Amino acid sequence: MKNLVTTRPFKDFEEIYEGDVFEVFFHPKPDLPQYFEYEINHMEKELILILTRSKGKTVAWSPWNYEYKKDKMVKKKVHVSGGKKEIGEKIKSWNAELFFPNELFDLMPGVPPQSGKIWNANFYRLDYDSGKMMKWSWSKSIKNSFHELEHFRSIKFE
Repeated sequence: MKNLVTTRPFKDFEEIYEGDVFEVFFHPKPDLPQYFEYEINHMEKELILILTRSKGKTVAWSPWNYEYKKDKMVKKKVHVSGGKKEIGEKIKSWNAELFFPNELFDLMPGVPPQSGKIWNANFYRLDYDSGKMMKWSWSKSIKNSFHELEHFRSIKFE
């Protein structure tokens, strides 16, 4: 595998999942169909979605656009090793540090999380270096789509 920064010059809230991306899913109340998705790519571009399952379909809504908000709510930092943080650049690896404030989840049921509270979650990585999409999921039982809520794993707040 080549290890390239494989993406396009996306802006925040565009379809960054069409390039290399890391995705975070939180499902605070597993008995309800509403869940949260956050995506970030090498270039620190992001996509934030609130999703719900309805009649076998997934419906998504983006909660805001930063042009109306002075400070971005998600605190993030992307680190690229072994190369430059530029599209098409050969690199060794990349990682992202993320901080999600409780206010980010205000539209979700069962928030803010309290000590002892259990949410379901999944963490996902998409990579296009080979020319086609490669997928890795923290939830090992995911088969086809990273939106398989019934296969998310539990996380416990302390």
